Amino acid sequence: MKRQVLGLMILCLASLTQGFAQTGILKGKITDNKTGEELIGAAIIIEGTTTGTTTDFMGDYTMPPLEAGTYTIRCQYISYEPQIKEGVVIKESEETVLNFLMGESELDLAEVKVVAKANRESANFLMLEQKKAAIAVESIGAAQLSAQGVGDAAAAVSKVSGIANNEGSQSLNVRGLGDRYNTTTYNGLPLPSNNAELKNIDLGLFSTDVMSHINIEKTYTAPLYGDFGGANINIVSKKLTGNPFLSLSIKVPHNSSLFGLDGFYLNDGYGKAGFSTTALPNIDALKNKDGYGFTNSWNPVKSSVVPSIGLGISGGKSFELSEAAKLNAFFTLSFDNKRTYTEKIERVVNAGGNAWDNLEGEAYNYQTQTSGMLNLNYSRANTNIYLNSLLLNSSNQELTTMAGHIRDVNDDPETPGLKRRGDYQQNFVLVNQLLGEHQLNKSTRLNWGLAHNFIINSVPDRIENTYLFYYEDTNMGELDTEAVGRNYRYFQEFTDNELAANLSVSKQFGEGLTDDMEYRSKLTAGYSGRIKLRQFENYQFNHQVIHAGTMVNIDQADDFFNEQNFIDGLFRIDTPTAGDENGNQRYGESYEGTINLHSGFLMYEYNVSPRLLVLAGVRAESIFQEMKTRSRQNISGRTETIDFNEMKMLPSLSLKYATTDKSNIRFAASQTYTLPQLQEMPFIAFAGLTDVIWGNPWLKPSTVYNADLKWEVFPKNSEALSATVFGKYINEPINKFTIAGTFNEFVNANTGDAAHVYGIELDAKKDLFDFSTDNRIRKVYASGNITLMDSQTDLDAEKIRTETNYSFNANFNKATSQLQGAAPLLANLTLGYKQKWDENKKSIKAALVYNYTSDRLYSIGHSNMGNQVDQAINTFDFVLKTKCNRLGIDVSAKNLLNPNIKRVQQNSDKDYLVRQYKIGTTYSISLKYNF
Repeated sequence: MKRQVLGLMILCLASLTQGFAQTGILKGKITDNKTGEELIGAAIIIEGTTTGTTTDFMGDYTMPPLEAGTYTIRCQYISYEPQIKEGVVIKESEETVLNFLMGESELDLAEVKVVAKANRESANFLMLEQKKAAIAVESIGAAQLSAQGVGDAAAAVSKVSGIANNEGSQSLNVRGLGDRYNTTTYNGLPLPSNNAELKNIDLGLFSTDVMSHINIEKTYTAPLYGDFGGANINIVSKKLTGNPFLSLSIKVPHNSSLFGLDGFYLNDGYGKAGFSTTALPNIDALKNKDGYGFTNSWNPVKSSVVPSIGLGISGGKSFELSEAAKLNAFFTLSFDNKRTYTEKIERVVNAGGNAWDNLEGEAYNYQTQTSGMLNLNYSRANTNIYLNSLLLNSSNQELTTMAGHIRDVNDDPETPGLKRRGDYQQNFVLVNQLLGEHQLNKSTRLNWGLAHNFIINSVPDRIENTYLFYYEDTNMGELDTEAVGRNYRYFQEFTDNELAANLSVSKQFGEGLTDDMEYRSKLTAGYSGRIKLRQFENYQFNHQVIHAGTMVNIDQADDFFNEQNFIDGLFRIDTPTAGDENGNQRYGESYEGTINLHSGFLMYEYNVSPRLLVLAGVRAESIFQEMKTRSRQNISGRTETIDFNEMKMLPSLSLKYATTDKSNIRFAASQTYTLPQLQEMPFIAFAGLTDVIWGNPWLKPSTVYNADLKWEVFPKNSEALSATVFGKYINEPINKFTIAGTFNEFVNANTGDAAHVYGIELDAKKDLFDFSTDNRIRKVYASGNITLMDSQTDLDAEKIRTETNYSFNANFNKATSQLQGAAPLLANLTLGYKQKWDENKKSIKAALVYNYTSDRLYSIGHSNMGNQVDQAINTFDFVLKTKCNRLGIDVSAKNLLNPNIKRVQQNSDKDYLVRQYKIGTTYSISLKYNF
C-alpha cells in the first residue's frame, strides 16, 4: 500500500510539470466584481459540450487542452449571475487568458446547474449553504481560516460562538459541556481518541492543509450518533476541485519565551522528527538483577535555542479516464515543530489556606506535527467515489523542574525539595476511508462510507526524580528514600482499532411548491455502526533508594541510577503488579475496552408551505460497552469486567421558517445521551506532577434533552447576523470533583440527579467600509460572536458514596455548582483589511483577532476547600498575508498579550493561586510558492 501511495504521488508530481503540445491553452481567474474575492470552485464550460473545469484554491483555472478554433465560454457560480463570452479564439501552442468578474445574483442553489462541484472552502458558498440548509449548521472554510491565521482544527472551532478551547488540554467545551458531551467525525465517519484520558481526538492534530472546511452541528438530528450533548464537529477533507497545481511552503516560528535563554533542555533519546522506538526493559532481568536495561539516560540533554521550522508540499491533478469518467488526485505532506519555555507555579492548598505543596520552577517543551493525506476521487455521471488516507504523527516532550516545599517529602520550608519530570508522548493516527455518492435516479440518492481507524498513543519513557533537599549553590539534591514511587520510569501505550460504516438512502416526493424547490418532501433511511477495540497497558519501575543521605547532582542522575549501583544493591527496582483473569499477579496495569454500536434511523423532511419546513427524525441505537480491567486497586486479584447493553430511542425535530428571502427562524429539539467513556471507567490512577485522576467503574450514562431557537439574516453574500437561544437538561450529570480527605486527587462521578445549561449566542459578519475602485479592491470587514450562558448541577455526596460502594467519598460545601468547564462569557472578534490589484494577482490581507474566555470551573471542591477555577483569559493575534503573483509571504504574531494562565482555589476566606504559567508570544514568517 505504501508503495502504491508513493508511486501515485510521484506520478502526480511528474504530470504537473508536463506541458501541453500541439494544442492551445485557455486559462484565467474568476473573482467577485465587488470584493475581489477569488471564487473557488466556479465552473467554466464550453457552451454546447460537457467539457469544463473549475477554479482552484486561488480562483485560477486552466481548461483541458483545446484544439485551435473559436469557442463560446460560459462561467457560472452559485449565487452569481452566469456570464457568457463569445468569439474566444484559441491558437495552436499559445495561451489565451480569459478572466471573469462575477456579479451577485438572487439565484438560489436549486436554480444553478453546474458541471463541476463547487469547492466548499469559499466563505460565501458556505454562508449560502448555511442559509439554505434544513438544519442549523455553522461552517468554517479554508479561506476564512487562512485570513485569521488559523493553523489547525482546534484553533478553528474556538472561533465559533459557544466553543472554548481548554488551555493546557486537548479538549473543547461546547455550550458549557465538556469533552464527554461532544463528538468528532471525519467526512461524516467517527474518529477515535488519541488520548487515554479523553473521548475525542485532539483537533490540533488536523492542520488546515488537510481540511476543506469544518461543520459544527450544535443541534441533533437522526443521522448523527446519539452520544451527543454539545456538538458534533465534522472535519471535511480537502479535495482537488480545480486545475493541476503544486505548492511548496516554509514557515519559521519563534516563541518570545526563548529570548535570552542560553540553552534548551530536553530528555535523552528522542529525535527531533517526533518518532520514538524506545522499548521496555526486560522486567524479569530487572527482578533477577541480571541487568539494568534502560535505554535512555536520566540526565537532561542541552541543545541550542534555534527557531523552529515548518515545511509543506501539496499538489493535485485530474486524469481523464474517458469522456465520462475522471480521476482527481490531491496530496499534501507537512512537518511543523515548535519550542517553548515557561516559568511555572504549582501548589496544593488545604482548607486553612496553607500550601502543602508549594513549587516554583521551569518547563521546556518541544512539539512536532507531521501530516500527510492522499485523496482520490473517481467521478462520472451521477457517481462519486472517494478514497481518503490520512496519516498524523505528533509528539510532545516536556522537561519540568520544580523546587519548593513538598508536604510528603520534607518538613523544612527553608531548604526546598525538588521534583524533576521528563515526559514524552507520541500519537500515531492512520485513517482510511472509502466513500460513495450515487444519484440512482432523479429522486433517489445513495450515500455510503467505510472507515478503518488505527491509533497508537505511547509514553515510551517518563522519568521522575524527587529530592528531599535541594541545594541550589551546588546543584546537589538528596534523593528521597522514604516512599516507593518517588523516583521512577513509566511506560504507557494504548491502541485503538475501529471499524465504522454509514449508509443512507433518500427519496424525494412531489413537486416543489416554488420554482426553486426540487421536491415537496423527502424521506431518508440509514444505518450507522462502529466496532471499537481499545487496549491499554502501563508499567512503572520504582527505583527505591536504600541509603538515606544519598546526594546526587540533579543534572547527573546517571551517576547514581546505573547498572553497577543496581547490581551492588544501592537501589532496588519495584515493579507494581496486578491480578489477571486467573488471579495470577502480572506486571503493570491494563484494560481492554470494547464498543459495539449499531443504529438505524428515519428522517422525514416536509415543506408545509413555501416558507415553512419541518424535519422530524428518530434513531434507534443499540449500545454494548464492556471494560476489562487489571488494576493494582482490584483487591480480588483478578481481572474485573464491567459492561452494559442498552437500546436508546432518540427523537429529534427541526423547524425552519423563512420570514423573508434573506432571513430564517429555526427551532430544534431532541433527546440524546452521554456514555461514560472507556478511559474513565478502569479503576486506575493517572498521575500528573501534583495531581491524580482516578477512574470510576460505577459511572452511569446521562440523558440529555436539547432545545434551540435561532434567528438568522443574510443581508448579502458576505454578511450574516444571527441570535440563538439554547437550553439543555441533563439527567445523571457527570462531573469531576476533589475526593474528600485527599489533596489534588480527582474523580469523575454522577454527582447529582440533574443539571441544566442555557444561554444566548450572538454572531455577526459585516463589511464595514469599501474603498474599492475599478482597478483596485479595498475593504475593511469585521466578524465576531459573543456567548452568555448559565449552568447548574446538583451535588449529592451520599449518592456518590452509595453508588460507588463507598470507594469514593465526597463532602461538598454546597448543594449546587456550575458545570465543570462552563465559561459564562465567551467572545471572539476579527477586524480585517483586504486589498487586491493588478487583476487580483497581488494582494494584502491583514487581521486582528481577539478572543476572551471568562472564569470557568475546573473541579468541584469539598468541605472548606473551595472549587478550583481557571481564571479569564484574553488573547490577541495579528496576521498579515501578502501575495505577488505566485509567491505568498505571511507574517503573524500570536498571543501578543501573553497573559498569565492562572488557576485559583476559592476557599471560604479568599482565593488561593494553585497554578500559573505563560505560553509566550509566537512570531512567525512563512513563504509559499505556487507552481
